[in-house]
Parts: sequence; C-alpha cells; structure tokens
Amino acid sequence: MRDKSRTTTLTMIIGILHFELILPCSNSLKDKRAILNRIKSRIKNNFNISIAETDSKDKWSRAILSAVTVSSEKIVVDQLLEKVVGYIKSFPEVQLIDYEVEII
Repeated sequence: MRDKSRTTTLTMIIGILHFELILPCSNSLKDKRAILNRIKSRIKNNFNISIAETDSKDKWSRAILSAVTVSSEKIVVDQLLEKVVGYIKSFPEVQLIDYEVEII
C-alpha cells in the first residue's frame, strides 16, 4: 500500500516532433504507405518513440508525421528528437521539408 502522507513531485517532459516530408518516388497512396511504414518502423525500433501520420493522408507525394517521446529531463527529449530529425534526413526516398519541436 502506498504511503499517502508523503507527496512526490514527478517531472514529465513531453517532446513532440512534427515533420513534413515530400516523397518524390511515390506514384500512389500504396507507394506512400509502403515508404512511410518502413520509415516509421525503423524510427520506432531505433529510438523507442511513438510515431504516426497526422496529416496529408490523401496526398501521395506528401506526408506530415508526428513523433512523441517522454522523459524526466528536457535535455534527453531535445537530444532524442534531434537524432530523429537527422535519421529522417538519411532516407533517400524522402525529403524533409520542415519540422517543429514542441516541448510540453
């Protein structure tokens, strides 16, 4: 049973990375889905973060994705999301157009 007389303040930092991609090799939504599934899977496996397509779902040459991570330290969140941005840039089949990091 927990001791309710002691209060502990827990710090939780949530980092959200929104990024926009162009998929120049994609000629259909099926192509887009295959490319994004591979990228999302690799990001999840390498960085242990959640990632999903959040906009432009009906456009086969464009994608907007969001990735989320949680830590008790802001520096950890910042460093991880910057690594994810660098990793996304390494995929030759997509071009990173823009990204935004949001810290909550």
